[in-house]
Amino acid sequence: MIYSYEDEFLTSYIDESELENIEAEEYGFVLNKLNIADDYYKEKLTKCRVYMQLAKRSLEADGMKAKYDIYRSEYEHYYNLAKNNNSIINIKNITIQRG
Repeated sequence: MIYSYEDEFLTSYIDESELENIEAEEYGFVLNKLNIADDYYKEKLTKCRVYMQLAKRSLEADGMKAKYDIYRSEYEHYYNLAKNNNSIINIKNITIQRG
C-alpha cells in the first residue's frame, strides 16, 4: 500500500489485499483522471476516495452514511484546493528586469 489508513471504523472489516486494490484504483483515478501531480493532494484525495468506496459498501449500516458524507466533503475541499494550486503561477519562474 502507498498510504496508511487510520479510520479503523471503515478499514477493520476489509482485508489488506482488497484495500490495496481499492487504493490502486483510486490512486490511478486521482493521478490520471484528475491530473493531480502534487504529492500532498494525491494522498489526501486518494485516501478520501478509498474511504468513500469503503463507506459506500455498507451505506445501510449505522454511521456509514455520515462517514461517506464527511469524506465526500473533505474530498471536495481538497479537490478545490488542488485545482487552485495547479493554476497558480509559480513566482520563482518570473524573471525580474529593471527598466
